[in-house]
Amino acid sequence: MSKAICWQHIFLPLLFPILLLCGCRRSEIVATVNGKPITQDEFWHTLESRHGVTTLITLIDRKLLSQANRRMRLVDEFYVSRELEKRIEEFGGKEAFKDFLRKANMTEKLFRDDIRAHLVLESLRSAEASKLKPTEKVLRAHFDALKKRFGGTQWARVRVIETFSKEDAQSFYEQLLGGTPFAELAKKFNIREETRRRAGEIGALPLDPTVTEERLIKAVKGLKVGQFSKPMEIGGLWVIVKLEGVLSEKQLSFELARPFVEAEYRRVATPSHAEVLQKMRDEADVKVQVEVYKAVERIYGRKLRAEKQNSKVKGD
Repeated sequence: MSKAICWQHIFLPLLFPILLLCGCRRSEIVATVNGKPITQDEFWHTLESRHGVTTLITLIDRKLLSQANRRMRLVDEFYVSRELEKRIEEFGGKEAFKDFLRKANMTEKLFRDDIRAHLVLESLRSAEASKLKPTEKVLRAHFDALKKRFGGTQWARVRVIETFSKEDAQSFYEQLLGGTPFAELAKKFNIREETRRRAGEIGALPLDPTVTEERLIKAVKGLKVGQFSKPMEIGGLWVIVKLEGVLSEKQLSFELARPFVEAEYRRVATPSHAEVLQKMRDEADVKVQVEVYKAVERIYGRKLRAEKQNSKVKGD
């Protein structure tokens, strides 16, 4: 389980100029200074000259992500709402969230749109990860590198139950306390098909905060072999973890660590958010109608231009 990316750092800095551009009306005086007005045209011209290119790129990228979402059905509004609720809790509740929006001169709709864009981008990245088919030789070489990297680190064999719902997680926890076998619930109710197939077994994990969630490490270290934790939220999921065993470096085998090795390989081999977005840009047909922003076109359609050039060469 890798640490979540802070999505605000990707999109929020680009929202400010959009908000200002949308909020300014040319039919009004923006301000007066010692009785002299700053006109709408002055305001608009300065704002557009400073932020116009960035704003246009942001709007085009958002449109590309929206089109991909409709075409591939990547992100349901339920997940957007769930993520929004999570963010509101992180702000300290509804009032604190409203105060943030007010200070940032932002609407809840724009904040929600930002969440949706990030979720779509993350889904596209996951789709790229699923295409990776490392060979056994590559995975074993990666395992050897990881063993060397985490030499001296304690490893733990764990089994998990993961669910989107806090209420479901609490229900599973109560059933476990009542004597229901952990593997039985894990096999039926884990949200990931692969984890259900393994009855919740995710193999051996290094108890190192650079690759494993600190909350999970803390929970595991508080358990004895055979015990399970209370439900906890990790990466947007509610998780119950059972400690199956503690391993020394000598006891660690490739097969025990295989799920972690595969996940870690995909983490480092999967294109970044920026690379996924650039791929979309390369394949996009974008026409800019305003002459002053024509240069923005060069960011998009590189693959299309290359294909067109190749066809022209072959034709010659």
